This record gives sequence, structure tokens and C-alpha cells, in this order.
Amino acid sequence: MKKNIFYTVILLSLLLFFSCAVALQSSTEKLKAESILPPPNANDESLKKLDLLSKNSWIPLLNGKSIPDYPKLIAEPDFLTRFKVSERYDYIQISPVQRTSDKVSVKQVINTVPGKIYQFSITVDSVTSDHGYNGFSTKDSVFVFPGTEYPNLDSSYYVKQVNQFQNARDKITTSIRKVFVATSDKATIEFSVHGNGVFNRNNGFFKTSSFVDLNHAVDESKALIEDLFTDSTHTAIKLSTTQLKINKAKALASEVLNETLKANYLKEITKAQNLLNKVSMTLTVDGLTDDRTTLNSTTIRAKTYPNAFVWFSGHEDIPKGSLESQVEGDGYRYQIRADSNGDIVYKLPEGSYFRGKQEIMIRSALHGKVVVKKQIVEDVSAPFKPIVTSLKDVSNQIEGQAETESTVKVFDSTTNDLIFSGKATRDDQFVIDIPQSQRPLKPYKKYYVTATDSSGNQSERSEILEVQDTLAPEAKPVLQILNIGDGLPPVESLIMDLSDNAGADQVDIEITKQPDLSKPGYTEAILVLRDKAKNQLELTIPFFIKSEDTVDDGKTFLFGQSITVLAIDFPKEKEAQKQFILEHSKASAINMKTLENRTNEINLTFDDNIQQPGIYEATLNIDSLSKKIVLKLSKGKIEIEDFPTDISFGTPTIQSNTTYIPLESNMKMIIKNTQYYQTGWALKSRFKKVLQTEDGIITASDIVFQDNQDIKYMTELADIEIYRQKGPSSERIKEFDFGKNNNQTFLLKMVPGSLLKDKVYTAQIIWTVETGP
Repeated sequence: MKKNIFYTVILLSLLLFFSCAVALQSSTEKLKAESILPPPNANDESLKKLDLLSKNSWIPLLNGKSIPDYPKLIAEPDFLTRFKVSERYDYIQISPVQRTSDKVSVKQVINTVPGKIYQFSITVDSVTSDHGYNGFSTKDSVFVFPGTEYPNLDSSYYVKQVNQFQNARDKITTSIRKVFVATSDKATIEFSVHGNGVFNRNNGFFKTSSFVDLNHAVDESKALIEDLFTDSTHTAIKLSTTQLKINKAKALASEVLNETLKANYLKEITKAQNLLNKVSMTLTVDGLTDDRTTLNSTTIRAKTYPNAFVWFSGHEDIPKGSLESQVEGDGYRYQIRADSNGDIVYKLPEGSYFRGKQEIMIRSALHGKVVVKKQIVEDVSAPFKPIVTSLKDVSNQIEGQAETESTVKVFDSTTNDLIFSGKATRDDQFVIDIPQSQRPLKPYKKYYVTATDSSGNQSERSEILEVQDTLAPEAKPVLQILNIGDGLPPVESLIMDLSDNAGADQVDIEITKQPDLSKPGYTEAILVLRDKAKNQLELTIPFFIKSEDTVDDGKTFLFGQSITVLAIDFPKEKEAQKQFILEHSKASAINMKTLENRTNEINLTFDDNIQQPGIYEATLNIDSLSKKIVLKLSKGKIEIEDFPTDISFGTPTIQSNTTYIPLESNMKMIIKNTQYYQTGWALKSRFKKVLQTEDGIITASDIVFQDNQDIKYMTELADIEIYRQKGPSSERIKEFDFGKNNNQTFLLKMVPGSLLKDKVYTAQIIWTVETGP
């Protein structure tokens, strides 16, 4: 138990020590702060100008509480509490209700900055109105404290003044001037008067009150002054320094309450003013001319204050500037700055020149001081000789080069009549619309151009310009309807409405594609029409060639020819048969006016039972036209489609024994079978002429056919069977190869002593295909 008490005592001692240490530290900081406080300022006129208190922000209180029924600071009738703010005498009067001991107050809360130094000043007149009662006291108070709640310690108040007097029948005056460091972001100012409980009325007159920031305008003035100079030496002013900025700094520095600081600030501002006064803006400009042989036609030379910003305008080729003068509110963007001697040299972009009577504006500016000069370009030269680009019959505009802003006139070179005119624009270029009445321009017509400036000076004539012919001749094709076998009509009759803007009489006509007049149906001719300038038009001339395979009604041309095909190739299905007939009859239909292909619109009618070989009829129909065609389905046959016309055994060496010599190369043969009614067939061969010399000497040697191991001999009278197809077969193509190294081949049987040296022996073979079982 004792041990616990001991610990408690130790803990309380530590807490007390800590509290004392904190209080000591707080008091030390306050003493340090108060030790650097300036003395109070007694210039009430200056203080009033900077007063943070507002006469319209006082709140009336009764015994510390707001009075909802009382308007703010308005005089009330007698026998009631009175609040009054005097605009004329600069005071607040507070008079409590008689026969009460109420505390009547006014309060105002303002914003402060912790750590800043403020001064509160006031004069209080305490008065008791005598209504026959003497010896009664009067009491009033002035409180200024941080925050919005009463502090617990008197030392925390900025100002705590309580006035209490006996027999204050006459006015008793109390003055307060207190400098302090703010410890909160709010400060409360409260004036109070206490009732004395009798008929006499107490009055408190709170006069010349002010709550000011003693550092007002100090930091701001210093910042404005430093902003006037380039560095801390204060020997040169910034480009942004103007009279307006100096005036602003001077006005603010005049509000500084510390007279020593104020004097120093105004001294530095005077330095800036003296430096600015040295800047005396002048501007002289050399004359400008439109004489392109001189420097002054392209270059501005002038004199102004050194390093001034210079802006130019009045010529369309002068580019926008990018330099800023750094003066607030100066929206100009300057092209250059004058050099250290004040010299200005500014050249127009390459290829640009000043024009007579142009008004060139030059603006020179520095530190907000501006001088402007208007220089009018002297007009002493005629425009240069215009240059015109090519002129075509299809041109809607004429283009070229002429002095900017000059009037460009176009003349007929034959009559010298003015045709039309326009204006040259930027960069010595002109683009002038050709009047509708002059379009299209006639080929080979000649023009020239002049340029006239604003002073009436006229240039030389341009070179003569001839209108180029770029338009091809025009014509329309004429539809041709001929009978098969007719000749080609004269070329002039193939077209109509021939015209050319340079004259139709010089147009040449050439046929580059001849129509095929040997076949019925549709064909085309292609004509090329060329004018003098080799402009050409290609025309397609439609031809309709009539025959027994065609019909037409002047609107539609229908073609279809009779067909003969193998019955074995004719399809079985109805739709396939239709497409087969249309394709093989080359059926076609064409609109004779528009040349639109109408083949897909053809309707075909034919017998549904077409299958076997025979002759049938089909009809082509479109609109009201119809054309009958014959469909012949043939039985087909077996035929030799391909066979060798020559075979050779080379030049063999004569042997002493009978020798079989193979073919020198392959020997291929193709048999085609297109029979509708299939039968068997056989391939046979025999000699048409046996092996012999050119002069008819027959040899005992022979050409034989080797069929596997069998050797077959041909004669001129009897065939040998090479191959037999027994019975029907769907095989349409049968290929044979009787070359060497095959089971079936032809050999030369060379018998000793039967062949003469250096003699050529030949034979002829007949191939036969026989049908049968």
C-alpha cells in the first residue's frame, strides 16, 4: 500500500515538473517575442486607414448573450439599452438600461495570422449621467483576446482593460495602445458597459479604435521593389518595369507604418524611377521605295532607343513576331530588338518587296514606353513584266506572276482589246477567273498581259500566250445494221454530229478495229478521231450483222444457230439440256439502242423427250421475238484421233544373223469412241506398201508386230489384229503406246543378206478400226 502511494507521489511530481517546464518555456517564448516588438504607433490617421475592424460588423450582447430583438448598433428610445455608432465622431456609444446591473457589450471577430505583429488602439470615455443620484460607480471594459472564447489566463489576453470609477459624473478618459504577436487565426474584440442599478445611466464612449497589422505592406512593398530591379544591387531595372509598376510600389510603400522602413523603400523606388526616366523613346525611319534595284525596297532601316522591342506591319509577307516585351498587358509580339546602339535593320523574306503607297507601321517599345511611326513606301517604279503560265482551252482561270496588289489586264493580241482583268495577290502571284462569257477559250487564239500599280504605272507587256488545244473532237456513233456479206460503209457515215473547238474540218478519222462482217450477230468497229493538236476521241461503232440465224424488231437483236452434237454428249436433265442448247447455239440477245446484253432474258422451249439420236426443234423467245433452231443429235462413231505419221528404226548395223531392231522412239495412238449405241471394236493394220527401197527393191527383211511373245506378220492383203474391245465400253478414249520396252511393239526383222548398204528402206501401213461384236 505504501509502495503504491510513493509511486503516485512521484508521478504527480513529474506532472507538476512538466507543467512548470511547459509554462516556463511558453513564458520564455513570449518574452522573446515581446522583446522584438516595435513601439506602438501613435499616428491615428494612418492606423484608421489600415483598420481591420468594420463598423458594420459589431454584434450587440446582453450579459454575454446576443440580443435577437435588438437591431445591430442602432440608437434605441430612452429607458432602453442604447447602441450607437457615430460616423461623424468615430465612436461607439453603449448605454445600459437604467435601474439594472446588466453587462451590455458589442463584439467583433476578425481574422489574424499567427506570428504576425498587430497593434490595438482605443480611447474610452467613461461617463455617468446624473439624475439626482450621486456617489454611484461606473464600470466598463475592453477585451481583446485570441480565438472566440475567453482565455482562462489573464496573460493570454492581448488586451484586458477594466475601468471602474466612483462619482464619474465628469468624463474620465482612458487610452490604450498595445502591440502584440497573434497566437490564433482569430481575434475577438469586446467593449462592455455595466449598469449601476440606479436611475443614473452609465455611458461608455469607445473612440478611435483600430486593429492593425503593423507589418502591413512591408513584405508586399519589398516584393514589389525587388520586382522592379534585375538583381539585388538595384542598378538596373527589369524589362517588365513600367511607370505603372513604380507607381504601384510607391503607393503601397507609403502605407508602411514603420517610418524608417518606409523611407528606405521610397529611396529604392526613386532609384527605379530615375533609371526609367533615362529611357527616352524616339524613332526615325529611312525612306522606303518600290524600286526593286535598291536596298530600301526590301529592308527597313531605323534608329530608336537601344535594345527596344520593334514590331512591323503593313506588308503581308512580314511574319508574326515571337518576342514579348515582358510588359504586363502588352499583347504585341515583336519581330526583333534594336541593337545596343539602337540601330534597326529588318529585311523582308526572300522574294518579297515593298510596293508603292504601302503604309508600313513600325512600333518601338521598352518599359511600357512606346513610339509608333507610319512610313509610306514611295512609288517610283512600274511593275515588273508579268509572267503567264500556260493557257488552255479548258482553263477557268489565268495564272502567273505580277507585282502584288497590281491590276492585271488581259488583252487580245490581235486587236489589243481589253478582255478582262483582276488583281495580283500575295507573293507576286495572280489567279484570275476567266469570265463565263469568254469560256471556253478558242484554241490558238493569242493574248498578252500587263500589270498596273496603284499610281497608274504600267508594266511591259508579257510574252504572247497562245491558247493550247486540249479538248478532243466530239461525235456520236451511228448504229449499223448490215446483212452478212455486205461491205463496210464509208467511214464518215459511221458517226454524226462531229465537232471540235478548233474546227471540225481538220479532224482525221482512223479505223483502228475493223468489224467482223463475215459472221452474223453483234460486232464492233473502233474509230479514233484526232484534231490538229493530236487530241483524240475513241468511238465504238455498233454493228448488227443479219442472217438466217438472226431476227430483230429494231429494239432487240436475237441470234441463235442450229447445232449438231453427239447424242452421247447431250445431258439427261432438263435444266442441263437447256443450258447445253443455249451454249452450243450461241444464243444471244442485245438491246439495239443501249447495247445492253439481254442474253439472260432469253426463254428456251423444246421437246421434253429428247434423248436418242435424231433431229429436233427448239425455239428462242424474248419479248415478242422468237427464233427456231434445229438440234441434231448424231449417233457418233469410233475413229482414230491421233496416230504417228512416221516411225523409224534408225540406221542399224548389218548383222550376220537375223536380228530384231526396236523402234527408235515412242509410237503412240489414240482411239476415240463416241458411239451412242455402243458396240465392240478392233484395231487392225496391214501394209499398203511393203518394206522396199526408193527404186522399188523389196527386201526379205520385214516390219513385224510383237504381241507379248507372239510375232505377227503384216501383208498387203491381210490385216493383223492389234487390239480388240469385246462388247460395249463406256471408255471414250483408248490410248496405245507401241514404243520399245512395251509388251506390244513394232520391230524391224533384219534378215542377213537382204539389205543393201547405204540404202533407205520405207514402208506404208494402213490402220483400220472395225466395229462389231
